[in-house]
Amino acid sequence: MLRIAQLCQQRGWTRYLTFDIELSRARKLAAQRDDNRDLLFVTVSRRTFYRWMGDGDRHEPRPETVRVLMYMFDMLDEPPMALFEEVGDAASRGTARSPFDASALLGVGSSPSAVDPALLALAESRIAEIVEHYEMLGPQQLAREALLLRSMLQVLLSGRQTLRQRERTMQLSGQVAALLGYMSVNSGQPDAAAGYLAEAMGVAAEIEDTALQMWVLGTQSFSLYYQRDYKKADEAARMAVELDPSSPLAIRPLINGRARALARLGVKREAEYVIGAALALTGRTDDLPEGVSSCISLGAYSPARTLANAITAHLSLGDTSKVFSLAKEIEPMVVSSESAWTRALVGLDLATAHLQGNRPDVEQAMALGTTAIEAGGMPPIRSVHQRGGELLRQAGAWRGEAGVREYAERLRSWESSPLAAPLVASATT
Repeated sequence: MLRIAQLCQQRGWTRYLTFDIELSRARKLAAQRDDNRDLLFVTVSRRTFYRWMGDGDRHEPRPETVRVLMYMFDMLDEPPMALFEEVGDAASRGTARSPFDASALLGVGSSPSAVDPALLALAESRIAEIVEHYEMLGPQQLAREALLLRSMLQVLLSGRQTLRQRERTMQLSGQVAALLGYMSVNSGQPDAAAGYLAEAMGVAAEIEDTALQMWVLGTQSFSLYYQRDYKKADEAARMAVELDPSSPLAIRPLINGRARALARLGVKREAEYVIGAALALTGRTDDLPEGVSSCISLGAYSPARTLANAITAHLSLGDTSKVFSLAKEIEPMVVSSESAWTRALVGLDLATAHLQGNRPDVEQAMALGTTAIEAGGMPPIRSVHQRGGELLRQAGAWRGEAGVREYAERLRSWESSPLAAPLVASATT
């Protein structure tokens, strides 16, 4: 038996899904500690894992994979290939335990459970990591990890559990489905989004998780907004707010859902009222996140994220003075944010605002637009594509100017990239 198989058995990582989730955690730690982004893309196939676990085939991996595995098993002080040494412990080779061994007894009054509490803690930490790294890695990469996590939780739900464990497993399963729904919206896949969000809503309703129901309805509104069904987007967001109007979680459906949808519908007075309600709720809520909170966070919006959404709503209302003043207010947080998406979206809103009013500044608008779509390290998402296209359409009256032609060329180049192509296709079908 290989040492890596022995260590996996000792830790209970004998199933590929569990091993792969642990590997995901290790590669992020390794990439950060070694300052090497290439380690984020290390994978071990299902076939290779079971070869290591089964027949002891060494099948030595690449150095990058070995490095991540050494982090995974906390063996950085040992030789690189120590994980692939042969070990001869009879117990580790799977010697059967006697049915009369006292350690095999459950004990009086105990109830058997198929779920190791550590697996639920692991799932919870993985959800937090997906949220934390989402705006750096994007939906195309993290959706695969979320699907693995969803599969693991579904397997757990098929086994025996205490009632408390089952409710917690269902809650985590619903959260993962909700995150996959959000990722589907960002990826320009509204049908997939509808399916995942329906799954999440069903779970949230069954366990009476109001917070998750609010988040799912807010994401349904988000999806409908990018399908340009602004009336239904407002209705979904309104339903979310009505579940718990005083909750900090109501800030998101108010500003991201209702305010933006009403502004698109041209209902100025009501849109401004909703913006005010979101800002008022923000003002009376303590302990909100600092900086620009993650767009996919299951928690409350930070004040900066709320103002960034208010900028979009005011832009749709044609209130460019408010756009510029709010952008100036959150500029330090946007500039220091690790989210290239946030910088791009605020930049595109500002660019569009420069085309409005009595004295359009076409040159500044196109310069801001070009900077926005070329933000470094930014995985393509639907909202950036839509706003980038809207900026070009609004610049149509100046299509002969060099700045507009250059921006159009940069946008076409961005749209032709392999990751952006599906977004463009879904937007035109």
